[in-house]
Amino acid sequence: MLRHGKDEKGGGAIADPVVDPNGDVHLICDSWNGSEWRTTHVVRKKDGSWGDKVHDWFRLTSDYSMKAAIGPDGVIHVAGFDEKTLSWIYCNNRQTRDVMRVIHVIEDDWEVDLEILVTPKNDVWMSRDNRYPKEDPDYPARPGGYRDKAAYYVHFDATTSTWGPRTRLSPPGAENSDEAKHLHAHKFIYYDGSVRVFYAERQGKEHFKYYQRTLSGPPRLARSSASTKRR
Repeated sequence: MLRHGKDEKGGGAIADPVVDPNGDVHLICDSWNGSEWRTTHVVRKKDGSWGDKVHDWFRLTSDYSMKAAIGPDGVIHVAGFDEKTLSWIYCNNRQTRDVMRVIHVIEDDWEVDLEILVTPKNDVWMSRDNRYPKEDPDYPARPGGYRDKAAYYVHFDATTSTWGPRTRLSPPGAENSDEAKHLHAHKFIYYDGSVRVFYAERQGKEHFKYYQRTLSGPPRLARSSASTKRR
């Protein structure tokens, strides 16, 4: 992830870079235009030249609520968050290279630390975390929303073209984050034909432990952990 200090109107931006099969670097940014967060896409071509900025694929909330990945066919996949509807959204540019289209929407709550992975078979894995307490006055909760400091993930199966259900990463009652912003970001990795996830978890007020487990494909590893004290 890259961060630059100024957009053309002075707003900061956080960019997730991906490289397409042509060697062009695509920067997918969430940036502030003075009144709201938005999405910006700019391309640095292999010859060193820069393309024009494309704005406003969808509305985003603040930092770290957008991630990008590129598939084996060069399609760009974006996990984002719409602050107007409190929805978790998935976009790609499969239909038109320069246009991102909203493909899948999940009604949710305020979220942070989104993650996305695209496998060599074009399966999509998305996850998000949530650190906001239910009583936070600056971020009013959606009625019935998932505000429990827990990470959730979803899976798109490219073979059947279906999205699976939103699934809690940890057992009921466990937390994957606390009120310290961006404290424990979970990560996907594709390794040797399997999708794995690395994440933090705790019960009650105990110290967080870090875990890894396999979500799909061989080998099916048992969940393993390592204790750590938060400083």
